[in-house]
Amino acid sequence: MIVYGGNTHHLNVLAGFTSEKARTQGLGANSRNILMYDKDYGMTATAPTDADRTVAAVKPTITTRASYMFRVNYSLKDRYLFTATMRADGSSKFGKNNRWGYFPSAAVGWRVSEEAFLKDVDWLSNLKIRGSWGQTGNDKIQDNVSYALVSMVDEYHAVFNGQVYPGVGIVNAFNPDIKWERSEQVDLGFDLGLFNSMLTLEFDYFNRKTKDLLMILPIKGGSVGITPTYSNAGSVRNSGFEFTVAWQDNRHPFNYGFTFSGSTFKNEVTDWKNQKTISTAWSTNLQTAKEEGKPFGYFYGYKTQGIYRTQADLDRWNEYARSKGADVYHSEAQLGDLIYVDVDGDGRITAEDQTDLGNPYPKFTGSLGFNASWKGFDLYLDFTGSFGGKVMNNSYNDFTSVTNNMHRDWCDSWTPENPDAVMPRLAGGSINVGRTLDIMVFDGDYLKLRSAELGYTLPDEWMNKIGIGRLRIYVNASNLLYFTKYKGFTPEIMDGQDSNTYPMAGSVNFGLNLTL
Repeated sequence: MIVYGGNTHHLNVLAGFTSEKARTQGLGANSRNILMYDKDYGMTATAPTDADRTVAAVKPTITTRASYMFRVNYSLKDRYLFTATMRADGSSKFGKNNRWGYFPSAAVGWRVSEEAFLKDVDWLSNLKIRGSWGQTGNDKIQDNVSYALVSMVDEYHAVFNGQVYPGVGIVNAFNPDIKWERSEQVDLGFDLGLFNSMLTLEFDYFNRKTKDLLMILPIKGGSVGITPTYSNAGSVRNSGFEFTVAWQDNRHPFNYGFTFSGSTFKNEVTDWKNQKTISTAWSTNLQTAKEEGKPFGYFYGYKTQGIYRTQADLDRWNEYARSKGADVYHSEAQLGDLIYVDVDGDGRITAEDQTDLGNPYPKFTGSLGFNASWKGFDLYLDFTGSFGGKVMNNSYNDFTSVTNNMHRDWCDSWTPENPDAVMPRLAGGSINVGRTLDIMVFDGDYLKLRSAELGYTLPDEWMNKIGIGRLRIYVNASNLLYFTKYKGFTPEIMDGQDSNTYPMAGSVNFGLNLTL
């Protein structure tokens, strides 16, 4: 590190190097005919013969990384600020042609309030304009993606003149041209302080584009034998605004202040190789999709338009199908089932009628904090909320598992005796469950009182009489109030997929702070 300081110029130069090496190895064992002392426990070592025991060691994998870093900070009169950095990162997860990635960044700032033409503006405490641009890299993929791996395969063995010759085959798809995923972000903003910084405002605009995404895309036309591997598949853009407004007035016996902060967010896939890829959650049948012009991982499934309550409803929709040249509207539909929407207008329900069911990303998230104090009493309130995002509730979809809860709405499901029910018929294997449907997607909007605290500090004259320095008693609570229309335990779901998410716990505490 090199540091130079003066009244006018200040320079800080830093250079560094890091390296890391990780070695991973696994071991597996299988046994048969083992002794079972309890139905939940068995010991592989109790297998009676060596033939009943198999131990397989997984060959170790070694991952290495190395990084060179360089940073320069410079300020002129503590008014004009400049920062530049450069990273060179190398990873063994990429082939020799693309092993190294180079990621620069730069930031500038201008303390406008320090300029001479604003010195006499008494109500202006601080004004700073800033901007930055930078790139970062990501190598989070499995090892050996860029190399072809071979292994002995029984089907490749051969016999010549009574002699067995082992054969080998390529066991993985590989991509020798795989390279670093690269994120590039631009930030523009300003800081403002007014009236001796009683009122402050921070505002930022961000635009982050991630390109050369490390993703596994299906092979066009399909593949047999070897599954697809990673490729640099496309790009995604995240953009929005962030702000914080604060006011704090401590000039009077009654002191108070508030802080309001929020952010907007827009996510869009800007390049996906002209494909639509559909993913299904490993533990559910919930589907998400990715394609150009849409949010990354939007909910994908069937829209519905009511229930086949009577035979007349089935007949009417089959008549519609015949008017479009189809034989039947929905071949799997029965009385009590949901009526799917014919999105493509061909008169029959097929997989092509699946469509966009909602965006899991909220358009706005924010919080509001309030504090006040008066004659020993103090109060703090913290509200937070999220608006514009969708949540998919799996309790509307999965009722075949003995470990999952069904939603109570299923208590009012269709039967011949209850044709006006809210929910369709309750039947495993029907078109009402096991698929992604719009009846599972809800608004994820909420506003809650995240925390609240009320305290009282006893007067000093009282404490002096009993030899105590300070005593404050208080009561606080978390998640005290919750305002939402979401039909689940909580809409606070990171990826928007509620698969029996545990409810947010609330608490109330009483306590005291004692200083002797």
